[in-house]
Amino acid sequence: MATPESDLGKASTILQNSELIRVLIVAFLVLVLQIPILLIHKQILARQATRDEAVHEITSRWGGEQRIFGPVVRVPWRERRVEMGAGGRIRETWVQHQATFLPETLHIAADAQAETRYRGIFEVPVYHAEARVSGAFRPMDFADWDVPPDQILWERAEVLLAVSDTRSLRDHPVLVWDGASIPFEPGGQGLPDCGDVLTAPIPDLRAGEPGTFEIDLRLGGATRLSFAPVGDTTAVELSSNWPDPSFQGRWLPSERSVGPQGFEASWQISHLGRGYPSRWQDGAIDALPLRQAEFGAGFLAPVDPYRMAERSVKYELLFLALPFLAIWLFEVLGGLRVHPIQYLFLGAALCLFYLLQLSLAEHLGFALAYTLAGGSVAVMATLYSKVMLGAGSRAAIIGGLLVSLYVYLFVLLQEQDYALLLGSVGLFIALGVSMWVTRRIDWYALEGRSARS
Repeated sequence: MATPESDLGKASTILQNSELIRVLIVAFLVLVLQIPILLIHKQILARQATRDEAVHEITSRWGGEQRIFGPVVRVPWRERRVEMGAGGRIRETWVQHQATFLPETLHIAADAQAETRYRGIFEVPVYHAEARVSGAFRPMDFADWDVPPDQILWERAEVLLAVSDTRSLRDHPVLVWDGASIPFEPGGQGLPDCGDVLTAPIPDLRAGEPGTFEIDLRLGGATRLSFAPVGDTTAVELSSNWPDPSFQGRWLPSERSVGPQGFEASWQISHLGRGYPSRWQDGAIDALPLRQAEFGAGFLAPVDPYRMAERSVKYELLFLALPFLAIWLFEVLGGLRVHPIQYLFLGAALCLFYLLQLSLAEHLGFALAYTLAGGSVAVMATLYSKVMLGAGSRAAIIGGLLVSLYVYLFVLLQEQDYALLLGSVGLFIALGVSMWVTRRIDWYALEGRSARS
């Protein structure tokens, strides 16, 4: 009569000798290891959120993304309306409108000196920008709108300039209009979603007269500095000591020079492609085309360790499956038996790589952190494989496989534009090598041998 002990012994024998069951167990262990991978991914997101809080804390005091829109001229005018009131009496009312005119030429020469601020262990690049904004307006023309000249309020004309965050202005900007200096004042309206609007009155403006302007701005900011192409022809020259700019927006620079000491970039833009006209009335233009036409440069860290860590976790199945497959092949070809707990220990070391990489990158930078984390895990896995597989040559193969995978992943992370291509080629090569190594195995013979055992 069979005893429970004998049944357990038979089950253990089947577990040890059935290759199919062992494959299923290894696959199950890979699924189990998704739990620590998920926890590590959550930790990456949590640290990224903490970094973002530090960035927000610094930029809220220093200045965040800065967008410069303008200057534009706004001229109010009154429309006379006659309505029939109660009792047949005629009632006359006046409705005020706003006409907005954009400059004919706009030239901006800006220099943004960047520096790094710290909040704990987190680095935040910020900049101090000085910009000279100059250009000219053509005569303000109301003829196409059929506005009577006596209803135009030229004495209430004003220049509007929008800056994303006026709290970061380092001095009081002054408008120089046809040689006359006029200080800007806060609280203007009429530029939708363009930031804080400054206004400067130009009471001497007259019909048929052009105007030239010049404005000096000194402001702090972070992350990005962008401009709007409000001129019929817009020319922008931007220089900085930041060595890793990210040129953003609808237009890329027509000329640029980037080096270790910083960058210089210039844009030449026509109004034909910006998506809004050179003049409009009231709220005829909404915020969307104004925002879509912006361009400029981003001041970001060249390598974001959190983004890199999050991208590397996406390849964790490859890093678990290939070493496990290699060990399983050693079992099949060499007659070895590796316990599932040993697979778990090795898998735990491979999972720890991602957490180790992230924690080191916060202090040492991504490249050095990746090298130390990958090297440490590869050495640990190689030494453990020597005990697990019983031979130094087999352990060296496991170590070489891990080193190759870490080098491959590093290249993959650096070449973001070619990530899909490199990933597909890598998987194809891994599958091809696995098929070549196992090409002479008689799987039916293995199962038959397991059944006889």
